[in-house]
Amino acid sequence: MMRNTRGFTLLELVLVLFILGLLATISTSFIETEDGQLRFDDSLARLDAIPAAVYRRETLANSPVLSGFVVDNGQLPPDPAMGHQLTPLIRQDGVWDAGDDFWLPRTPRLAYLSTEAGVSDPLDSGATPPPLYLLTKGFSGSYLDRVSVDTNNEYRDAWGDEFTVSVVAGDYTVSYDGADAGAQPKPSPFNRIVARTIAQDDWSVPLGDIDVTVLNQRASALPSDTYGALLVFENNAGATLGERWLTYHFNLDGLASGDDSNTISDVSAWSLDGVTGIDPAVARVPAGRHLFVVVQDPAGADNVGTIFGGVQFLVIPRSTQPSVTLELTTP
Repeated sequence: MMRNTRGFTLLELVLVLFILGLLATISTSFIETEDGQLRFDDSLARLDAIPAAVYRRETLANSPVLSGFVVDNGQLPPDPAMGHQLTPLIRQDGVWDAGDDFWLPRTPRLAYLSTEAGVSDPLDSGATPPPLYLLTKGFSGSYLDRVSVDTNNEYRDAWGDEFTVSVVAGDYTVSYDGADAGAQPKPSPFNRIVARTIAQDDWSVPLGDIDVTVLNQRASALPSDTYGALLVFENNAGATLGERWLTYHFNLDGLASGDDSNTISDVSAWSLDGVTGIDPAVARVPAGRHLFVVVQDPAGADNVGTIFGGVQFLVIPRSTQPSVTLELTTP
């Protein structure tokens, strides 16, 4: 007996091919969406790492720990002008950091004082400086995770496109530009712009918020040419070490024995490196460790005079600034 066999009809074949094509389309779309989501999530993780490389505050054993470009160098990363915008957070390339003496590397550095325009002197006065007058400052990159830096020493999003950086009025903004059809066009919904901003108040505080009280416990009044001075390291390509230190200072001439002077309530006239008329509400002090000293610095002298005392303290933006009392007890 012969068995009756029946093949597929044309309609059935077309239907099978349609279903297979639909499944393939759905699978491809799913894969593309999943790949886009993974890339987008990775790009945002990389984006979030950039502000932390500029300035980061953590807590260790209930104490604040500050790190990042601002803490080491006293300013925001500079604009390279040409090339990769994030290079200052990765390495020194001899271009963005070029100058007479380049940007200095991170190491304990002796503070310099300038109460006279164009003149700066180290605090050691020719002797071995005590640790109090040394601050660990300088470029220590890479501030960004080297694992995410490519072979060209560039830090890009997961599609291979650059992040966009802009600095306006002290606000540092970095953006993931999803609309950028650079290396690889980004599909919807990942073709949008996402930005992160470190506002000026996030990485610095007004000079007028620095709260230091100088209490004269000496037997006599302070002599002439005596200053309270806040010394701030600002890395740059200056020709001399002294040009890398800012001196915010005010006069303490004649502060009597037993009297005090407070930087917030009593000081109305600040100067910067010998230039008067500094507005303490406008001048900014970056996050990090700084040095305040009381020192005699006669005009025209080759070195600083008597250093009556000093104190190091942390400046922590978005926080109550420390209240420091410097007691002068040297006769």
